[in-house]
Amino acid sequence: MSDNNIAKEKFEEGMADFVSHNYGRSVDLLSQVIELDPRFTLALKSRSGAYLNWIKFGRPLQILMQLLKLPLTMQEHSISPDRLATSAC
Repeated sequence: MSDNNIAKEKFEEGMADFVSHNYGRSVDLLSQVIELDPRFTLALKSRSGAYLNWIKFGRPLQILMQLLKLPLTMQEHSISPDRLATSAC
């Protein structure tokens, strides 16, 4: 497979991660695309958008995902919801 075909496949994968809000992986894949084809301007522009979103939303999204998993964690560690509510205040 040629570098151009590999770049296109990695671009598509990177953009799928972008749409799925997986910005860190999107930046990594789009960087690989640019290494394979430095003239792939859409990859350059897309990587900058992924990077900006990673900075803006990456950490808050990680925190949100951890909070969404909180009920499972509470059950696993036998933390009562009442105790959690009082410690959050």
